[in-house]
Amino acid sequence: MPFASAISTLRLPLVDNYVQAGPAPLSGGVQTVKQVTSRVGPAFRLVADTADWDNSAFTITLGQSGHAFSSHSKDYWESYYNGNPVLLPYKKIEAEAVLRLRPR
Repeated sequence: MPFASAISTLRLPLVDNYVQAGPAPLSGGVQTVKQVTSRVGPAFRLVADTADWDNSAFTITLGQSGHAFSSHSKDYWESYYNGNPVLLPYKKIEAEAVLRLRPR
């Protein structure tokens, strides 16, 4: 059994909710724009509207953190799974603080 298949069938009752985001049925196939198989799928997608940057959007499969026990490990799973990309507001961002790095 390949390692990827062994990991996908592994079940750990105490930590399963932290490290698993599925299994979940997904639309798409190997010959569609959303290329999804039981073993492979996109990790990041970006649609950049160069005529209107505020109309650009992205989606990632799980979350901002790669750490399984982080509260941000599955931030984007629901929006990815439901097909709701996150808009990137380029012009509407206001900085609360500025960090300047200057070489010595």
